[in-house]
Parts: sequence; structure tokens; C-alpha cells
Amino acid sequence: MINKGIWLGILIMVLVFGMAVIGCNNDSTDSTTKFEGTWTRTGDSLTLVFSNNNVNIGNGVYVGTFTFDNDEITFTRDGNNIIFEYTLSGTTLVLTASLKNTGGGIEGANQIQGTFSK
Repeated sequence: MINKGIWLGILIMVLVFGMAVIGCNNDSTDSTTKFEGTWTRTGDSLTLVFSNNNVNIGNGVYVGTFTFDNDEITFTRDGNNIIFEYTLSGTTLVLTASLKNTGGGIEGANQIQGTFSK
């Protein structure tokens, strides 16, 4: 009987530990919520507004969609892509223009880069 009690205790500890690990939010890169909201560029009033998978840059000057991975974010409009390297730390987003644009790129894309804050 004591042997069964020990194994039951071990099972409960394993289950509690497993639930704690699974339940942790590790700010996964597959969630667009980390970009959600309005970001304003330092030094001027250029804004990026992220909502779901949509992006609005400059109050309607550029409206399209976005996707991202661990270090690149891609804005897409009318089949044209502009790819930025990004770093995100708390409420600071830094965009650096990339040379890997496809579909003709987007005119003036290098003017979008900079440091943005929420």
C-alpha cells in the first residue's frame, strides 16, 4: 500500500509540473497580438496601426497585411512585399529595411524604417 502511495504522489507531481509548463505563456512568435495597437515613430508622427493581420501605415497612406517570423516582418499590398528586419522589446519596435523585397517592393519603403513606440 505504501508503494502505491509513493507512485500516486509521483504521478501527481508530474501532472502538476506538466500543467505548469504547458500553461506558461512564452510570448510565442505565432501570435500577432504582440504587434497589436498603434505605434508612433520617434522623431515624427508616422504611425503603424496593427490589427489582426492588417497594417495601416501613415493614417491610410499604406494599407495592407503583414506576416512575420522571428526577425523579419513582411508588409504586403497588391502582391508587392516589403520585408523589414525587426526587433521588439517591450513597447519599442525597431524596423530596418531589408533588400529581400519581392513583387517590385513598395515605393518609399525605406522611409518607413525607424524606432517606434506604443
